[in-house]
Amino acid sequence: MSTAPPAPSPKRRRRRWVRLLLAVLLALLAVPVVWLFVPWVGRDMFDSSIVVEGRRLTINGHVVENGRVYDQARVEFGGATELVLPETRRVEGYDRRYHSTIDVTVRADGEPGAVVALVEKRHDYHGDADESMYLRDVCREWKVWRRRTGSVLAVDVDPGVGKVEGGVDVRVIFAVPPGFPVRQEPVSSPAFSGRYEHGLRTWVGTILMEGWVEVPQQPLPRRQFR
Repeated sequence: MSTAPPAPSPKRRRRRWVRLLLAVLLALLAVPVVWLFVPWVGRDMFDSSIVVEGRRLTINGHVVENGRVYDQARVEFGGATELVLPETRRVEGYDRRYHSTIDVTVRADGEPGAVVALVEKRHDYHGDADESMYLRDVCREWKVWRRRTGSVLAVDVDPGVGKVEGGVDVRVIFAVPPGFPVRQEPVSSPAFSGRYEHGLRTWVGTILMEGWVEVPQQPLPRRQFR
């Protein structure tokens, strides 16, 4: 005749509950720690166009993400017979604590009928913030523009902005069809009139009034930026 095992003592039951509560507490504490110190964990972890390289909390509780965002924009020629693109440049601001910069590469292996802009926006900011700065939200402010003047199509990309606390660097690769007439010009050229003042980006209202049109951008998997 078998006998039932003895019931655990109240002291042992309390120990089990304490261990369980400690395990739950440690798990809850681990979630924000992992989120903060493992950059790729977060709301964009399944988006291959976003690379989070660092994340921090400011003293007032806002989130600042640093890293890279990749986008692409396609601009149809629409009958244009010549293409004008910007040059690589760095322009110093008025007080030397501000600068505007962009790195431009032109490839002659694009598809017929259009130029495609592949854009890398790198956010590296280490100052305080008045609101949270998530990569996708911050880099949405950097746009691609086009303007048609007669048979000439001009395409431009907002340059990066740098300050003492950091900012955004921009690299762009333009893929142009083989043999299509293309030239790169400085932003002081008439082709980019209305876009810049003293080499720095002007107010968006001025840009629109000068006939520039924003080109929609689509997320670009980071491995396709080449």
